[in-house]
Amino acid sequence: MRLTSLVAPEVRALQAYGAPPVGTDGIKLDANEHPYPLEPTLRRAVLAAVADTEFHRYPDPAQVALRAALAARFGGSPDQYIAGSGSDEAIALLTTALRAPREGRTRPSVLYPSPTFVMFGMTARLHGFETVDVPLDANFALDVDGMARAIRAKAPNLVFLATPNNPTGNAFDEAAIRTLIETDPGALFVVDEAYAAYAQRSLRHLADEYENVAIMATLSKVGFAAIRLGWVRLPPSLAAEVEKARQPYNLNTLTQRIGVEVLGPEAAAVDAAIARVVVERAALREGLTARNVHVFPSDANLLLTRPTHANAFVAKLAAKGIHVKAYREGRLAGHVRITVGTADENAALLAALDS
Repeated sequence: MRLTSLVAPEVRALQAYGAPPVGTDGIKLDANEHPYPLEPTLRRAVLAAVADTEFHRYPDPAQVALRAALAARFGGSPDQYIAGSGSDEAIALLTTALRAPREGRTRPSVLYPSPTFVMFGMTARLHGFETVDVPLDANFALDVDGMARAIRAKAPNLVFLATPNNPTGNAFDEAAIRTLIETDPGALFVVDEAYAAYAQRSLRHLADEYENVAIMATLSKVGFAAIRLGWVRLPPSLAAEVEKARQPYNLNTLTQRIGVEVLGPEAAAVDAAIARVVVERAALREGLTARNVHVFPSDANLLLTRPTHANAFVAKLAAKGIHVKAYREGRLAGHVRITVGTADENAALLAALDS
């Protein structure tokens, strides 16, 4: 008997996630990371958290201080929040706990627009879900009628809506999202706000208005990718059930302590760093447009572009040590996603295009 026969069919059917390599030389504009290192006040707060950590003790399994900080910053009650290792763990918890087939169905399903964050579908398939993707329209906006039809036809357990969306960068219309939420009160609509800080607006108030809305977010895109802190705010009726699926001690002490500082006393410094990226986004967009590169509207820390000759565009940047995300298949073939960098990094990119 071959050991590979032990591999679950759901795993065998997957392709491994292809993340950009860590430590790549040159200018990294391919992973949607915040480009600036920590401000001095933030660095001091992080170092203090490290210094005060009792490394011989387990982390707080109940995440008490962190959940209190999340509720104070974003609303709701602390017991509605579950934190984990990035949004990826939040997605995994939801697809682990909420996979009972709905009435009249033999299999759970998850629905999302496409293109969008790849982990929605990948994690759902790993947990046995049928995945249903509904293409975005020509402007990468939600196809509300198409999604509503699919929701009524499939009765999904979960509907994932990333706004602003990755890889397109645009935020979805709130009225469109409300229409979808009201289409099916029996589905949980998960609004992923990983990039919402760069849109400078949020839809978290929807969790106060609807009983079937969860809000997911992370610190990974606002300067703290290294600590892998993500969370989901769940409806009160579901929070305790999803909590059962969380592993004990799933979030290390350093991440919890740094998260409390970033969400509370040091929040203003984080917001200021985000504002710098918003300014650079506009400048980079202007520079690319002036060089006849088509740039799609963005509310995130990324720009989706459609160069006239994508391969030559990417090769020219690579020759100068500048790494971007090129799409070679499917609807986004010929498109290139560029993370907004520092002023110097963005200037280097534009100079490379001029060379």
